Amino acid sequence: MKAELLLPIDATRRGKLRLWKAGLTNRYAAFDAWYGTRDARRLASDFAHAGSSGGRQRKLARLDHILTAFGAQLEHRQLERKHPFAVWALLRPRCAMARDDPEPRFMQDCVVVEYIAAGRLPGRTVLDSATWTLGSAITRWAD
Repeated sequence: MKAELLLPIDATRRGKLRLWKAGLTNRYAAFDAWYGTRDARRLASDFAHAGSSGGRQRKLARLDHILTAFGAQLEHRQLERKHPFAVWALLRPRCAMARDDPEPRFMQDCVVVEYIAAGRLPGRTVLDSATWTLGSAITRWAD
């Protein structure tokens, strides 16, 4: 492990980091409010049940337009097979990960990647999300 990763960040970068996390928090709160709506479920269902290639592309474009407004990025799409499916990644700030370690760097708030999946799996329609932890690496970027 490089020694420079263990050094604290300066006040300017801490300020930029706070502003960045505040923006992420606001976008994620807006996504979370939308995610529970009937409109979100309807869009996912329309995408999952679109029969033509053009229809799937239009429904995907509509979902993508909404999700990118929340800061999500389309990572994968599969439109050609019987069951269309798409996955987006969305950064979400959260509190510190529970960890028994004497070093304070492991007790800092962190940023995780929330994966949003929409489409159809055999037997069901899905609009789901899951979280993957990036750890502290994302919070220590260079200008």
